[in-house]
This record gives sequence, C-alpha cells and structure tokens, in this order.
Amino acid sequence: MNIDIRLKLGLVNQYLDDQIQGIVKEAFDDAIRNEALDEIATKLEAILSVERTKMSLTIQTAYCGVFYSIDDIEQYVDAYVKKHLEREIKEYFKERKTLSPNDWIRNNKTGEYVWDENVTSATDPDLPHGYTYVGKGNKAIRTDFDKNAGWMDKVKDFMGSGGPRINISSYIAGKLSPKIENAFLRQRESNKRTTSGSYHLPNFTFHPIDFNVEKVGRLPSFIAENEYELTGAMDLGGRIIPYKAYYVVRNDDNHLVNSISYERNFVTGGGHRIYKNAFIFKGSTKMVVVVSLGDEETVKYVKDFTWNF
Repeated sequence: MNIDIRLKLGLVNQYLDDQIQGIVKEAFDDAIRNEALDEIATKLEAILSVERTKMSLTIQTAYCGVFYSIDDIEQYVDAYVKKHLEREIKEYFKERKTLSPNDWIRNNKTGEYVWDENVTSATDPDLPHGYTYVGKGNKAIRTDFDKNAGWMDKVKDFMGSGGPRINISSYIAGKLSPKIENAFLRQRESNKRTTSGSYHLPNFTFHPIDFNVEKVGRLPSFIAENEYELTGAMDLGGRIIPYKAYYVVRNDDNHLVNSISYERNFVTGGGHRIYKNAFIFKGSTKMVVVVSLGDEETVKYVKDFTWNF
C-alpha cells in the first residue's frame, strides 16, 4: 500500500470514527431523554441502516482510489462499525458516568449547601428559585460561607462547632452513584461480546443501570469519622432492587471503581457491623463501597447480570 493510499485510509478511519461517535450520541441521548433505553438496539440499527449509505457515498466521493468498488466500501464500513461500535458506546458512558459533584448551590433561606447536577452556572435556567449558585468544590463553599454567613455562624465556625451546612446526602449520592453505575458497565464490557451481521445486533441489548440513593445517614463509629449507611433501590437491567450500602468517605478523588467482588458476609473495620449478601466495590485508592442485597435469588440475578450474561 503506497503512502498516499495509506494516508487516505487513515482519513477514512477518522471520518468513520466521527460518524460512529455521532450516531451513538444521537441514539443514546434520544433514548435517555425519552426514557426508551430498552429500545436502544432497534434505534441504533435504524440509524446505522440510514447512515451506512451516506457514509459509503461520502467515502467513494471524497476518498477515491482507496477502494475498488462501492461494494468494497460497504464491506469495509460494515466491518469497521462492527469492530468499533462498542468502543464508542463505552466512551459515551465513560463521559457521562465519571462526573463527580462539582457545582454547588445555596438555599438562601436555610443557608444549606446542596449539590445539583443540573446547575452549572449562576445564569443556568435550571437554578431553582430561592437558591444562589456557589461554584465548584469545597473551596467555593468556604468562600461563599465566609462572605455570606451570619456572625453567629462564623463564631460557631471559629469555635469548631459550626461551619458551612452541607447537604451530605446530595454530595454522596452525586459522587457515588456514577461510580457504581460505571462499575457495572465496565465489568460487563470487560467480558467481550460478539455480534453477528453488519448492523443486525441480536446480542446487543442496552441494560439500564441507575443506582438511586434515597437516604444517607452518618453512622456512629470509632473507626472512621465519615462513615455512612445508604439505602435506596437500583435499576439493574430493568429490575428494581432495594439495597443497603456502607461507605466511608476518605477523599474527594475522581477515580473509578476498579473491581467488583462478592462476599456472603462483609464485616466492617473493627467488626462492629455485618452486611450480608454483599457486593464489594473497590477503587484504585482506599475507597470501598459495600452494597448489601436482600436474598440469594437477588444475588444470583446480580451475578448473572454482571458476570454470566
């Protein structure tokens, strides 16, 4: 293959990467917006079937000389999409799921600081009435508190008995949920699946994952200062599963969960608390999240969803 052809083929691949990325974003954005993730395979097939002809004609016109015929182009496009589609899906969810809490708002009446995933600036139309945009991170909270807190709150802060009132539930839910959801996706993706046909994807079914935190409570502990227990329900492949979770906030890192394991009984540090039917999520730092489920049948479902599909 001469240099000119090789360069043109590289441009073809770059063009196809951009097209696949756009197709994935269009399909999933639409499915998420309309709560139709169960129909994502059909949606992808429909878009790909339409775009296949457009991509082939564009390559034939803009990159002439790389392929002998339109049939060769279509075969190349089919193979390329089949090989790279799931990679783009993975990148799409990596971008969505690795976000951690950054943007904080303040309740003007109570002075409480709340993290809101829908607000990113002071002029954001999603900023709730009665709230003021604060900024990103704990530093912004401290700056806002020092500027706007009443004198009594500042005295209590100085004495070590007060400080900014942060809604820790909103923070932990926002920080933790994406990591747990992404961990399930990464675990499933690590078990490579194959598809048959150019754009017919009978083995590809998107499984919605939503780790919903309903309640967060601080636990009395001699082991860790920031030890919490969470309760909620997660949507795993369309099945709603109640859970209880144990989490120790050790840092504000943005690392992903690297591994998922299972223990019938998980004992927390010091042996002061036991969680049965526990799935253990560990990160690259000391972050550990323990999700306890109700019964063996539910455990089997989660194991099958995660490892044995």
